[in-house]
Amino acid sequence: MSQPEDIIRTWMEAWSEEQQEYAAQLGESLETLDAYQEKLTLWHTELDAQAATLADETAELERQREALAQQQAELEEQRSELSSHQAVEVSTTAMLDQARAEIDDLRRQLDELIEPYAVGNSPPMESTCSASPGRGNAAVAEAIDPKVSAVAKQFQKLREQQAARRSAAR
Repeated sequence: MSQPEDIIRTWMEAWSEEQQEYAAQLGESLETLDAYQEKLTLWHTELDAQAATLADETAELERQREALAQQQAELEEQRSELSSHQAVEVSTTAMLDQARAEIDDLRRQLDELIEPYAVGNSPPMESTCSASPGRGNAAVAEAIDPKVSAVAKQFQKLREQQAARRSAAR
């Protein structure tokens, strides 16, 4: 009987050794799996942190984009206002040029009207001119043609408006 028992015992010992080797391999595999699990957890944490950082950066970029869009709208509005001011300046300049031309025309007419009086040394004209030394021919022109005074006043008004617009544009 010793032989079958020896065989069984030998088989049991061999089987026990195989089980121990298998258990050792399972233990090593579990340790490896635990290490992989730790790495995966670490990667997951890092990816979450990177995702949060990217979300913050995306939000900041969106805020900057909105600020740029608002600045662009403001610049467009300023450009429109400047274009409007420029159109007013061009219009005012045209009006001033027209007023200057009218004044030049009236001066020529005035010179034509004054010339006969100047040659004759008319005392009323001299007294009118000497009564208003700062105004010169303007007083004579006003006495001869009231339109000269109106044009001069219009010209002065246009100059004041243009100066006011320039100071407002600054």
